[in-house]
Amino acid sequence: MGGGYGGLLLQLLKRNFKFNYVNVNLPETLLTAYDYLRKKIKINIQLKKKLNIFKEKIIFVPYSKNFINEEMGIMQIDLLFNANSFLEMSKKILSNYFYLINKKIKPKFILHQNSNVNLFPESERHIEIQASEFNIDMKNYVKIFSNVSMFQGGSGRYREYLYKRLR
Repeated sequence: MGGGYGGLLLQLLKRNFKFNYVNVNLPETLLTAYDYLRKKIKINIQLKKKLNIFKEKIIFVPYSKNFINEEMGIMQIDLLFNANSFLEMSKKILSNYFYLINKKIKPKFILHQNSNVNLFPESERHIEIQASEFNIDMKNYVKIFSNVSMFQGGSGRYREYLYKRLR
C-alpha cells in the first residue's frame, strides 16, 4: 500500500525475488510508477479495479474504499509495506487503509517507515499523523522491531516499524 514511484519494485525485480506484488495507491502515483518502471525495464503491469492475484504477478490497484473483493479474502499476504505515506494521509483515508489491513488483508507482517516526530508541530498546513497514532490492531499484532531508519534523512525523524500477526 503506497508503493510510491516504483523504486522498491524495481530493486526486487532486479534481484530476481519470487513474489506477487500489489500496489494500492492514488491513480496519479500509479501512473508515475508505471512510467518510471517502463523506462527502466521491460515490465508487464496490470491495472485492475478487481483483483485476480492468481493470474498476474504485478498489479497496480487505484485506491478506493472498496478495492478488496472476495478473492482477496482467500489470499495470504505475507508482507504489507509502506514507506513515508501513511503519515501524509488524512485521518479518514488512513482509517480506511487500516480497516482494510486489520479486517480484510490481515498480512503476516506489517513493515512501515514513517515518522513519530512532527517536523512542523505549529503548522496549520503541514499536517502529519504520527506513527504512534496508526490504528494497527494490537490485539492481533505485536511490534517486534522499531528503530531509526537507515534510509532517510531528517535527523533520525523516520523510523522503521515491524509488526507480526499473532494468529
